Amino acid sequence: MKQSRSEMIQLRGNSVHIRRWGPETAPVLFMLHGWMDMSATFQFMVDAFEQEWQIIAPDWAGFGCTPARHKGANHLTEYLCDLHALLDHYSPLQPVKIVAHSMGANVVNLFAGSFPERVSHFVNIEALGPMPGLDFLKPAARIRAWMERGGNPPPPKKYQDVEQFAARLRSANGLLSLEQAMYLAEEFTEPSLDGGRVLQTDEGARIITPFFASKEVFEDCWENITAKVLFFRGGLSFMTDAFDTVPGELQRRYALISNFKEILIDEAGHNLQHDFPERLASESEQFFSC
Repeated sequence: MKQSRSEMIQLRGNSVHIRRWGPETAPVLFMLHGWMDMSATFQFMVDAFEQEWQIIAPDWAGFGCTPARHKGANHLTEYLCDLHALLDHYSPLQPVKIVAHSMGANVVNLFAGSFPERVSHFVNIEALGPMPGLDFLKPAARIRAWMERGGNPPPPKKYQDVEQFAARLRSANGLLSLEQAMYLAEEFTEPSLDGGRVLQTDEGARIITPFFASKEVFEDCWENITAKVLFFRGGLSFMTDAFDTVPGELQRRYALISNFKEILIDEAGHNLQHDFPERLASESEQFFSC
């Protein structure tokens, strides 16, 4: 595996953990993880890159090694402001290339439409705003449910050891090798005070905020994106299943983005960066050269 290095930086007065791969003289590439994930998720894709990149991958607040800000209050608005500050910190003058997955890619969807001049190329892995069926509760009911749970996040799920969590990962995704699952299990967990291992995730982050941006907000942002966009979708992912329930909705959203290409990998699930890292790396590098 290509070795990464860690650094803690200050963004907007808050400590943020950054995982970095590659020489600082190489072209800059930002990689942004999704919900209940962390920067290490991109290791296999990084290993597959043929070109040298200066890769900058933060842990969002409440995930990985970045502390939570407010218990149960890690909102997209916070992540949007953090992304703006991150780009100003590492690439204040040049439009950037970004690879982002799931929640991280939804942050970029909003950012690239609000600051189109800041993003030149965007590899979007499985994120097209609220999925059909996400609005199963009306806003007032969502807010009430969130507030009732907000002060009582679920207790952390504890695993006996790294091997047990690796086995859980492989049971959920048969495409992971034992070596890959062990790497993710080591990176994603930390020792518990009373023994075993727990996820390096603020438990409040498990509580879904009711203030997720609406479909109308995303649509307005997509229409403003000037970056070239490459979208990866897994044929076996829950996102594909959700959009299949509303025929034509996926294509309607695609049509809002002016410079757009989709790659569907039939055998992949939601975490394509784990399932087919070589394919994603190869297609992304070709895309960046255009």
